[in-house]
Amino acid sequence: MKIEQTYYNAFEESIVAVNQKNENEIILLFQDQTVRKHDLIYHTTKTLFSLETKIEYTDGGFDIESACSIHLLDNIIVISNDEKTHSFVHYPEKYTIRLQREDYYADISKFPIALYKNENDVPHLIYATAWNRVEILNLEDCHNLTADKSLIEEDAEEKHVKYANPEKYGYHIWPSRFDYFYADLKISPDQKHFLSKGWAWGSSDAFYAFNIEDFIKNKRIKTIKVDFWEHESRAACWISNDEIIVCCNAILEDFDDADPDNPIEIVQYKLSGEKFEKIKRTKIPDLTDTSHEFEYSSALQAIVSYPKANPGLLIFDLDGKTILKNSQYNIEDFNIENLTFSSFDKHELSIYQIEF
Repeated sequence: MKIEQTYYNAFEESIVAVNQKNENEIILLFQDQTVRKHDLIYHTTKTLFSLETKIEYTDGGFDIESACSIHLLDNIIVISNDEKTHSFVHYPEKYTIRLQREDYYADISKFPIALYKNENDVPHLIYATAWNRVEILNLEDCHNLTADKSLIEEDAEEKHVKYANPEKYGYHIWPSRFDYFYADLKISPDQKHFLSKGWAWGSSDAFYAFNIEDFIKNKRIKTIKVDFWEHESRAACWISNDEIIVCCNAILEDFDDADPDNPIEIVQYKLSGEKFEKIKRTKIPDLTDTSHEFEYSSALQAIVSYPKANPGLLIFDLDGKTILKNSQYNIEDFNIENLTFSSFDKHELSIYQIEF
């Protein structure tokens, strides 16, 4: 297996973020706040929309100097400020709308964004409006399907009665609101669940999955707990419709039989009924920390792992065997279907292909 450069171009404007739409097109956000589509065959570029606005926001609005991400679903484009409060949705020939979430620990909670299609092939968006609230939007008509959803969990009253101790802690109004920070969202392959790589006070990583249909129809919040760990902003991804891989430091997590020489492990969880069960732990000798991006390649039957802030690429199978290791490239976007990735330096863009 090897890495080959397949494309290079130098643009006049500096690049802020990229996402490869398909093998022939790439979407780019530039420093001048324009979003453009670039054809990789004919080297032509078309401006699609701009993030500029005359409206003045108290928090300064979209921050082009901060980390940004591009999310794609067919022709729909979402531009998000990762650790800020503003995002934009562009639906060609329909609209461009702005999204905004509350600024409460937004700097350590990646803007929750996920795109999916329902059983009728209608595009939907899951996005945050507050630290503990996400909405589900029908993108065809901008109908917020969860506008009247409660912030109270299922069985909240029963849990309060079971665990409250007013004699020790005093009396409080109950039931309490959902006490959870949504963060990076991942959609399951069958588009029936979404995983939130969020956190809870302690503070700790707290990963929950949610059934999308239930989230829309049930006025209360029904969580499916994956697990809790040290607050490490760890990597995770779906590897099937009901299985999740999470990256852990066995020493920090105080796992049984932790190996100081190989502390980084992946833990495999399987959804059984309405709960996740831990089914496997695997050491990953070539991983040195948990803060990576994970994507699963069904073609390779392997995890593609890369740190977003530093150079590096590691591909390993579910038994921990390294398939490819490279420390040369800063990966900004990885197209798991084509096994290509994008890298840029100011105004220069390069695309690479993994060949096997």
